[in-house]
Amino acid sequence: MIEIPPPDARELARWFPTGAPGPATIGEHALATGVGRWWADRPVQPRAITVS
Repeated sequence: MIEIPPPDARELARWFPTGAPGPATIGEHALATGVGRWWADRPVQPRAITVS
C-alpha cells in the first residue's frame, strides 16, 4: 500500500457509502473531518483503499 493525499469525497462514494454501518464509518468520518491518512494499492484507479 502507498500513502495517497486525502481524496475527493465524490470519488469515494462507492468505497464509503454515507450512513453504512461497520468499517465504512471510518472513511466517512475522515472525509467529513479532513483528519486521517489514506492508503491505496495503486495511485490511479485503486482496487483497495484503507484509512486510519
